[in-house]
Amino acid sequence: MLLVTLPHELQCAIFAWIPIRNCFQLRLLAKSFSNFITSRHFLIANLTQVMSRPTDQTDAKTFETGLDTLFFKAHPMIQKVYAEFALNQWKQLEWSAWVVDCQLPTAIGALSKVVNIDLSFCELKGPIPAEVGGMSALKELYVHQNSLTGQIPMEFGLLSSNLRVLDLSDNLLSGNIPWELGNLTSLNCLYLSQNRLSGSIPASLFTLTKLRDLYIDRNELSGQIPSNINECVELRWLHLYKNRLSGPIPFEIKKLRHLESCEFRGNPELTMDFEFFVIQLEGDVDELE
Repeated sequence: MLLVTLPHELQCAIFAWIPIRNCFQLRLLAKSFSNFITSRHFLIANLTQVMSRPTDQTDAKTFETGLDTLFFKAHPMIQKVYAEFALNQWKQLEWSAWVVDCQLPTAIGALSKVVNIDLSFCELKGPIPAEVGGMSALKELYVHQNSLTGQIPMEFGLLSSNLRVLDLSDNLLSGNIPWELGNLTSLNCLYLSQNRLSGSIPASLFTLTKLRDLYIDRNELSGQIPSNINECVELRWLHLYKNRLSGPIPFEIKKLRHLESCEFRGNPELTMDFEFFVIQLEGDVDELE
């Protein structure tokens, strides 16, 4: 009897203990076998058998070898099931710069139980999928120093109850900063530096009463700094330098009692009262050029 003619239940019993990356290499044996390998039924059975599980000592998973790119390079069905039944067992995921020349899969939205994700320095390219809005437990996301393109998805705004840190700095992101980021009421740190973002700074950002760090320097932002900046009552670090901002710095900034450092240089059309800032701020104040 040929292997590919065996009942699916028996095929599952034979292959469930083999790591899915190895099974996937066998998909060219026959079309029927390829369909079996990518079926949800088999993938769940396989991952249940072979996936590593968190221990009492750690709830973090660091992928340290090039073999651990299954989530990025496999069949879309494998990516989704792998996210749901394997990766979701871990609170923290870090790929340690082994994800080379890949895109963020739409299956990232299936990581609904993961709390922290670090994909920095991984040579990621392409857009950030809108499915990021499905990561409902996410508190920290780091994807800085990659080559991500396209716009910042407005769906980030769906992570309003948990997200504390969003680091998209040092990429190739373009377009406007979505006003939906103003829905992230738990956000402490927002890093959007060194991208190609344009348009004005949405006033919704300054309604984030828990925001401490706001880095949106080295972009192509224009227009005036919103006058409701004083609503961002916990703001400590404000970096707006090297943009195309214009007009006066709002007088309301003096109400930010916790402000330690603000940088505005590289905005030729932005004006400020130098004496006011020297008197009011105890930390760094970067003068305009």
